[in-house]
Amino acid sequence: MLQQKRNANLLHPTGPLSRLHVNDEDRTAFQCAVFSGLKIYPVIDNLTSYGSLELAFSRKQPNPSAERSTNDDQRTFLSETLRDKEVSDGCRAYTGILGALYSGPYKVVLIDEPEAFLHPPLARLGQANC
Repeated sequence: MLQQKRNANLLHPTGPLSRLHVNDEDRTAFQCAVFSGLKIYPVIDNLTSYGSLELAFSRKQPNPSAERSTNDDQRTFLSETLRDKEVSDGCRAYTGILGALYSGPYKVVLIDEPEAFLHPPLARLGQANC
């Protein structure tokens, strides 16, 4: 799963959320892949808890050029998102798996019991079309 990252070092990102947050291309591909299955976009909230990155979900497509900003538009956008705990375990599991796959150049990603929370259509979903 994509856990909240406290004291995120964005100069030298180490965790999946940090790496996705600083890489617009990977984050956009990740959001597209999640949207193709869930019809909601995962967004990385960098404003709610100072120094932390948290996962949220939006029905509206995020603006890639504004996502890392702290301007009024971004604050308004984030205030209208669903918090991580407001979506189902299946949504979080699906997002977590895709987040791990899109957040770094891993050669191997081990997933223990991927079918445990995934709905069958999500488990079989192919390439995202964005």
